[in-house]
Amino acid sequence: MATHVELEKTLWQAADKLRNNMDAAEYIGKDIDDAMDAIEKDNALLKGVLPKDYARPALDKQRLGELIDLIGSISLSSNGKGKDVLGFVFEYFLGQFADAEGKKGGQFYTPQCIVKLLVAMLAPEAEKRVYDKTETAKFRNCTHETLFIDAREYGSMISRKQRELTDNDIAAIAGTYQLWRGKNAETAYKDIPGFCKSAPIQDIRNNKYILTPGRYIDFREAEDDGVAFDEKMKTLTETLAMQMQKANELDIAIKENLQKIGYEL
Repeated sequence: MATHVELEKTLWQAADKLRNNMDAAEYIGKDIDDAMDAIEKDNALLKGVLPKDYARPALDKQRLGELIDLIGSISLSSNGKGKDVLGFVFEYFLGQFADAEGKKGGQFYTPQCIVKLLVAMLAPEAEKRVYDKTETAKFRNCTHETLFIDAREYGSMISRKQRELTDNDIAAIAGTYQLWRGKNAETAYKDIPGFCKSAPIQDIRNNKYILTPGRYIDFREAEDDGVAFDEKMKTLTETLAMQMQKANELDIAIKENLQKIGYEL
């Protein structure tokens, strides 16, 4: 049986093959149109909902065959764990399109780890409202303060463009927020240089309401490694000199190789 990861990758390959000659609203194949009609006949709630314009003559039939082969190779799990398979696939597609489109692609996609983080920060309880005023007695008064968190050092890169928070990262960030709210009476919130700062509203006014965390969070002091500054500089300059010499040697080698094939720099 195909795992979620295998299913996502296979379907993405299928979608990607069609991207260069169809957009998200275009479909293919008379047989697929007929299948859509059959589905609507057996499901009254879907009548008139499913698209039925797969038989466009302009479609590349070779790509259609490759698409059918890819879809036909997928076997869905029957153990009950794959009930939301299409949901996972849809989320995966959104992520892939967001990555392919760059900044503009993110407007329709919120990474799963960010959703988990928001839920962990809100910490909703069963049968209770998130904004229930009767619960305010549990928290300290943060009316005139704003918590800034700089989580740039958290998470790990899952692609050249995407960083993903781990469960431990989410717990650390959400835990800091909960401490700031005063939900944990046993532990008091404290500002952490380089990570978080509870800033009074007046500081935000003074900064013309610019909400960049770096304007408020204290710098983290560099750890003293016990090496004197002069000694560090000596080591760094020696290393730099070696690198510059190596770069010069490479430049000479490149020029010589270009000359051998008839090109001059």
